[in-house]
Amino acid sequence: VRAASGAELNVSVLALDRGGRVAALGFLDGHVKVSTASQLQSGSGQIEGVDYIGHQGAVRSIAVEADRGTIVSGGDDGLVRIWDIARGAPLAPFMRHAEGPVHAVSLSSDGRGVLSAAESGAVLWSAENGELAGEISVNGAAVSVAFSPLADRWVVGDSAGNLFFGSPVDLSSTQAAKAQDAVLTIAFS
Repeated sequence: VRAASGAELNVSVLALDRGGRVAALGFLDGHVKVSTASQLQSGSGQIEGVDYIGHQGAVRSIAVEADRGTIVSGGDDGLVRIWDIARGAPLAPFMRHAEGPVHAVSLSSDGRGVLSAAESGAVLWSAENGELAGEISVNGAAVSVAFSPLADRWVVGDSAGNLFFGSPVDLSSTQAAKAQDAVLTIAFS
């Protein structure tokens, strides 16, 4: 991504909301910024909204739910932060993985859960207070996560080529499937 002047912005990760209206950008220096998709497309250097350092080191994963006014970010520091777009700052609770970096984050469409993937595995957090809701064991590092559109299912992909499926209300009934190689990205339709 380039600013209007052509200068590099050092973007490390970018995510669009489901409607394609709002973009959340993570930067190598730990900043998170928000822009409308039209601002990015026009090349205007005006990135408005959230502009706050929330990570020590690069932001490696980001998700945005514009309808809820929320962004979730994960960084090299092992932190997972929830951001309020309207306030322009991270919310008080932050979640920490035992080992970073955070490879992927996902916010449930109902706004109740946050999934994050890191070297030490995947974790389900309460979006309301940042408390640990459960851990999801994987083989190798957890590298991708997603919630279903109805927030009633989740999936985690790992570096060993496994997919783990489950429900946010019952983490004990996880199902697994094998892929050909590491599952780097994942999505529900």
